[in-house]
Amino acid sequence: SIKEPRIGLDCPTVNFNRLLLNARVRETVHLVNKEHIPFSCSFQASSFEAEGSQNQILTISPMTVVVGPGASCPIEVSFMPLEEKFYNFNIICNVKRREKPLLLNVKGEGYKIHTRLVLEEKGRDDRALHPGVKEVLDFGTLQVQEKR
Repeated sequence: SIKEPRIGLDCPTVNFNRLLLNARVRETVHLVNKEHIPFSCSFQASSFEAEGSQNQILTISPMTVVVGPGASCPIEVSFMPLEEKFYNFNIICNVKRREKPLLLNVKGEGYKIHTRLVLEEKGRDDRALHPGVKEVLDFGTLQVQEKR
């Protein structure tokens, strides 16, 4: 039987949680080599890049690395959501002389703040006020801190 080399990720999962659209956040994971020889590793871009998209939601740096014997190498994972949705990536890391690739699971969610201003008038339906549209609102005579 063949024994797999003792090389792996210090953290198999990265959870970025909720993040505003177009905001970027970074996390660092480490490739750890517990063997007495160096190993060459490369991340498979097709496991996390969208085909034909110019915008990258997820980036890995470096994409290829040689991890020395008994050493570790930092890998930066960067996430920038572009849509309001939940993201889940299983990133493949191929290790030379290892039968099965390593997997790094990355999760995150993109969200946007939705604002809305509604005018409530007695005896009338609620009226939504839209940005950029001029509206005339007459509150009559008011004192400071007075509510109507």
